[in-house]
Amino acid sequence: MDKFYDIIIIGGGAAGLSAAIYSSRGKNKTLVLEKEKTGGQLNIAHTIANYPGFEPIDGKELALKMRNQAEGFGTEILTADVTDIEINDTIKKVKTSRGDFYSLGIIIATGAGAKKVTFKGEKEYTGKGVAYCATCDGEFFKDKTVFVIGSSAEAAEDALFLTKFADKVYVMVKGDEFLCDKAEEEKLKSNDKITIFMNNTITEVSGEERVTSVKFKNTATNEEKIFEDTKGFGVFVYQNSAPAKEWLKNKVELTPQGFLVTDSNMKTNAEGVYGAGDICVKGLRQVATAVSDGATAATFLSKYITPLKKTVDLSSIENNSNSAPQKESSDFISPELKEQLKYIFAKLKNNVLIRFNKNNHSISSEMKGFIYEITPLTSKISVEESTCSDLDYPSFEIVNTVKESGVIKFHGVPGGHEFNSFVIALYNAGTDGQPLDENILNSINLISRPVSIKILVSLSCTMCPETVMSAQRIASLNKNVSAEMFDISPFPELKDKYGIMSVPCIIVNENNKYFGKKDISQMLEIINSL
Repeated sequence: MDKFYDIIIIGGGAAGLSAAIYSSRGKNKTLVLEKEKTGGQLNIAHTIANYPGFEPIDGKELALKMRNQAEGFGTEILTADVTDIEINDTIKKVKTSRGDFYSLGIIIATGAGAKKVTFKGEKEYTGKGVAYCATCDGEFFKDKTVFVIGSSAEAAEDALFLTKFADKVYVMVKGDEFLCDKAEEEKLKSNDKITIFMNNTITEVSGEERVTSVKFKNTATNEEKIFEDTKGFGVFVYQNSAPAKEWLKNKVELTPQGFLVTDSNMKTNAEGVYGAGDICVKGLRQVATAVSDGATAATFLSKYITPLKKTVDLSSIENNSNSAPQKESSDFISPELKEQLKYIFAKLKNNVLIRFNKNNHSISSEMKGFIYEITPLTSKISVEESTCSDLDYPSFEIVNTVKESGVIKFHGVPGGHEFNSFVIALYNAGTDGQPLDENILNSINLISRPVSIKILVSLSCTMCPETVMSAQRIASLNKNVSAEMFDISPFPELKDKYGIMSVPCIIVNENNKYFGKKDISQMLEIINSL
C-alpha cells in the first residue's frame, strides 16, 4: 500500500483541511491522514458563532463544507492512525495503520487533545460521572447537577449545551478570568441554569457506583467546600491539553508541554516539516487561527517542495495504483456516498450474509429501511430476515460465509459515527480483513475461552467507533469472541441496567465494565486480564 504524495497532512481538523485546500489548489498531490472523524474538534462543536463569513453554524456542517472543498480540489482523505514518521531524508516516510506513505513534505496538524486535570478519584470515576464530551454524555445527566471544569471556549460552549439536560450547571474557573470570548462569557452569566465560581477547582470526587460527592477549593483563599447528591451528578473536564504524539518526540522541536515549535511560516526545525493548528505554540486556539496556520503552512511548504519535484529520484518508491485511499462521508444516504460504497464493496471477495433479527420494537422498521438501502449496492451482500423475541434487542448480525468467526452484531441503526464501523465489519467479513501486526494476530488466536463484549455507544460519540471496530475485528478472527454494538438511544433501559453515565461503555462477560476509547491492543489487554 506504499504510495507517494507531494504533501502529506497529518490531522484532518480545521488546520489540516485548510492546509489541504491550499496545497491541492496549488497543484500538489495531497493526502490527509485522520485517525478518527474528518473535522476533528469541529465535530463536537455545537455552534460556531465567530468564524468569519458564516452566521452561527454547526461544527459538523462547517467540517463537511471544508472537507468537500478540499476534495473538490483533489485532496485524498484516508482514515488511518499514524504510528511513526521518518523525516531525515528528502523523501519523508509516514508509517500508518493502513500502510506506509511517502512525500516531499509533511504538515503536522494533530491538534491538542484534552488532558485530565488529575484530581483525586478522576480515573476511578471516569465513566461513572467524570466525563470529557458533552455531546457524547450530556443526555446521561438529564435533570441532574453538572460541574464544568475549565474556562476555555469549549468549556463555555459545552456548559451552555448541558443546560438542555441538566437541572443545574456549575462552572468552575481556576483563575480570575475566562479564556473564551466575551460574548460566550456573557451567555454563561445570563443563563439562569448556570452558576459560575471563579478561582475554584475540583480537588476530589467520590461515591460508590457513581460520583455522589465533590470537593473543591478556592485557589485564592484555599477554602475547601463539599457538594453532595446521593442521586449522582456529572463532572465535565475541559482543562489544559496534551498535544504531542509519542511518534513526534525526538523528531522535531517541542516545548516541555509538548507543543510544536514553529517559525512565522509554520516551519519546524526539520526541513520539509511544518506545523498547523492547536498543536503549535500560539496565543489563541480558535477555528480562525487554525485555518490561518493551515494556509500559511501549505503555502510555504509548497514553495519548499517545488524545486524538489524536478530533482528528486522517486524510482525507489513503489507506487501501487490500486491503493487509493477509501473515502468516507458524513452524509451516508447521499448519492456521493453510495458511489464510494460501491467502490469499497467491489473489493469484497466473498459473499457476506446479514441476519436481520427483527421484532416489534420501533427501531426495527428503521433498521429495515437502512439495510435495504445498503444491500442493493452490491451482489456480494445478502439479507436473511428472522423474528426474535420482543425481550431481545433487534440486530444486524454480520456473517462470514467462508470461515467461522465470532458473533458480530449491531443493535440499532449504525448511523452517525458508527456507519464507518458497520462498513468496516462488512469489509472484514468479505475479504481477508484489514492488516494487523503479527503479534496482535497471535494474541487474538490465543483466546481459547468464550468472551462476550458489549459496547454501549452514542451515534454522536467520536470515541466509540474505534472501540467497536477493535472488538469486532477480534471477533472476526476468533470464534470464541462475540462483539455487539448497542446504540443507547433506542434502548435507554441499558443505561440503568449497567449503571452507565458515559460512552463508550464496554461490558465484558456481563460483570466487567470499562470506559473510554480502546484500540485493538487495549482491547486485548482487557480480555487477557480476565
